[in-house]
Amino acid sequence: MDETLMVILLLSGFCTPCTPFRNDYLFINKNMTWDEAYQYCLMEQKELAQIQSLENNTSMLNTQTAGYTDKAWIGLFENASDWTWVDGETATYFEWGNVQPDNIDTDEYCVTIDNDGRWGFANCSLKKPFVCQDDVDLEKLHEGEGEMTWNDAKTSCTESGWLLATIPDSKVNSDVQSKVNQTEIWIGLSRPKLWHWSEAGENNFTNWQEGQPDNSNGEDSCAAVVLKDGTWTDEPCNATYPFFCYGDRSGMCGIVSLRKAWKVY
Repeated sequence: MDETLMVILLLSGFCTPCTPFRNDYLFINKNMTWDEAYQYCLMEQKELAQIQSLENNTSMLNTQTAGYTDKAWIGLFENASDWTWVDGETATYFEWGNVQPDNIDTDEYCVTIDNDGRWGFANCSLKKPFVCQDDVDLEKLHEGEGEMTWNDAKTSCTESGWLLATIPDSKVNSDVQSKVNQTEIWIGLSRPKLWHWSEAGENNFTNWQEGQPDNSNGEDSCAAVVLKDGTWTDEPCNATYPFFCYGDRSGMCGIVSLRKAWKVY
């Protein structure tokens, strides 16, 4: 094909989806944060390691690491999903107070209602009063016993055959509001954080170490592989580790990657 025509085709978007030429792993023995490692791999026309199978994981572990056996970053990170009720439904009705969701703190993914009927955010591990609700008749409510974390309140309601309160409209919001005797109580809305690969695409393979991910530091949103056994752990993204890059994208039409938002390079 004429070189000029080839350039025109590439610039016109007539290129196939970007995929690595080779499934090679490269160990980079430089301590960096997760984001720094991610950018480094892109600069080298690669991706922060993508692992789609046990064979991939083993191949990565067989990469030469010059005797290093501790943790190394891979291209897996945690990001917030949609606001979701405990029954699995995505929320469409909201009664936010003065603080809007886009100002949310990283640890504040569980929702409260105050005695004005306004919703707010709180760390899910805090103990607060709560209201349970019949899963059919949403106007049938009863107050939970004592104060609990959001997850414990959810479990308490479920074990009693109820749900942590779900609020689909202003009428139910007023009903739940009437149960608020203190400053604020838990309702059944949260924004669960899900694990994604930095390279867009479906991939359900995981190899978590037993008990992981556990978010033990409250901000463990990036994944590392333990080179001694190949299992994965969740780590603070600002921790510094060596890392694995993956693939070879030199000569491709472009790179499209996912990291909290779409990025095009």
